[in-house]
Amino acid sequence: MYGLTQREINRFGGPLFAERVRNGVRPLLDTPRSSLTLFDYLEIAQTGGFPDIVAHRRKKDARGRWLDSYLAELRTNDIKMAGSDPNPGKFASFIEAVAINSSRIVEQATLRDAVGITKNTAAVYEDLLETVFFSERVPAWRTDRLDRLAALPKRYVLDTALLMHFLGVDVDEAAHDPVILGAVIDTFVAAQLRPELAIQVPSPSLLHLRDKGGRHEIDMILQFPRRRIVGIEVKATAAPALDDARHLVWLRDQIGTDFLGGVVLHTGPMAFQLSDRIVAAPISCLWS
Repeated sequence: MYGLTQREINRFGGPLFAERVRNGVRPLLDTPRSSLTLFDYLEIAQTGGFPDIVAHRRKKDARGRWLDSYLAELRTNDIKMAGSDPNPGKFASFIEAVAINSSRIVEQATLRDAVGITKNTAAVYEDLLETVFFSERVPAWRTDRLDRLAALPKRYVLDTALLMHFLGVDVDEAAHDPVILGAVIDTFVAAQLRPELAIQVPSPSLLHLRDKGGRHEIDMILQFPRRRIVGIEVKATAAPALDDARHLVWLRDQIGTDFLGGVVLHTGPMAFQLSDRIVAAPISCLWS
């Protein structure tokens, strides 16, 4: 199953995020002021959502040993579900390739070429990693109203403790590496959203958007019934500006009323309006 979310860990009540934005993003302006900083979010991400780590509040060394044990189990036992003649070394390399590319859009060919496996083997490995809830592919959002949209999925490691462990970074190192920081924060937001979407009826779809030229990219798309959508951008900044929402503005202007709204999730304290149907809100609005 999915890992614990901050809503579950801290026993926050109230409407789920997707319920709040189902008819537009204006309710997010009522989000309470957040006291969390970028470093706080990274500390939370480093703890992750595995119940054993959360419940026992395992510190760095103990957490590292637990995660090493988890990965050893994955490489030596779970791989047996891949069929006959498994190759633990190749499988371990494929796991690493997926982890390094968490929150990124890459062709499967790139991953399998880096590991040296066939297309069929890569497909088996990828399906296995999703079966054991290590990673997930988020499909691309498509519409007849826009052409030149990329069809490649976006991959996520499901737990940020695993991701940071794989990348070999602590909170301070992640905070000072823009590439790693973006991957961790994006992966963290997806980890908070994914379980709540799964329990809603009807369940909104979690998607992403990127055009083939790379000019426009939106981290996440929530698609509700009648293909109405909310766009989500994740920014590791405490002071987002309208430029951080430029892709949301573009999408709003392209699809009109099907665009319920857009939100720039950030590491600052306040929620505020950025543009028509577009707001900025602290990442904590996902559970507060």
